[in-house]
Parts: sequence; C-alpha cells; structure tokens
Amino acid sequence: MEPQGNIENILRFKGFRSPRYTQVPDEIFDELMNVLSGAELKVVLYIIRRTFGFKKDSDAISLSQISNGIKTSDGRVLDRGTGLSKDSVARATKSLEDLGVIVRGRMRSKERGDEPTTYSLNIVLVSDFLTPPVDKIGHGGCQ
Repeated sequence: MEPQGNIENILRFKGFRSPRYTQVPDEIFDELMNVLSGAELKVVLYIIRRTFGFKKDSDAISLSQISNGIKTSDGRVLDRGTGLSKDSVARATKSLEDLGVIVRGRMRSKERGDEPTTYSLNIVLVSDFLTPPVDKIGHGGCQ
C-alpha cells in the first residue's frame, strides 16, 4: 500500500517550528486514542486544528477540505488535509458524532439551500468534571 500525499513531502520531515501550537485536549490522549480508528483520529485532529488552532469554537469545514486540505485562490497551500478519501471522512465524521466526540451543525436556508457544515468538539463545562465531595478519613496528624 502506497502512502498518500506527495512522496517528496513525506520522505524526511524537516521538523517542528516553535512556538506555534494548537491545543489538543488531554482526553484525546487519555481516553480516545486507543479506541478511535486511524481515520477518526485524523479527522478529529483536523477539526481541532481548524477550530482551536484558529481560536474558534467551531468552523465551517467541507469534506473536501478535511480530505485534501485548503489552498488559497492564488494557489498557496494552507494545509494538506488528512489524506483520507471523502468517503472515509464522511464515515469518520458520522462515527465521531455518534460517539459524542464532535458536534456537526448542518445549516439550510431557503435562499441558499444547503450551507457548509460546521464542526466543533463536544465541549463540556468544567463543573461537570468536579470531583464529588468525600467523607474525611482523619485529621492527617501523626500518631
């Protein structure tokens, strides 16, 4: 099986620039990485990049952009996408939505018909993660 993408770009990675980062929630590593398929992981990371990477809560992203990336009108490459087929992207986004990892917002208007789908991570309030109170065991002193 041949790797997807431009072979000249994958033979030797040049390295990372610093300090340009996109925050990735710990739950990706701690809870989801071992259960998501490779396609699902690629898609959720792409959505994280297009949202958190640009300081947004959600973004209108086409399946084509997730698959092939984004080029400007003058031909400049902004990103190369996931390298997955559109069919694989469609299955992965459906599965991620079913799992509660992402939220898809579908828009339709009479004037424009179907509008671009928006994607975001399924964000919960910090208070949902608070540890419930427990009974105190002792005073912590030495005996």
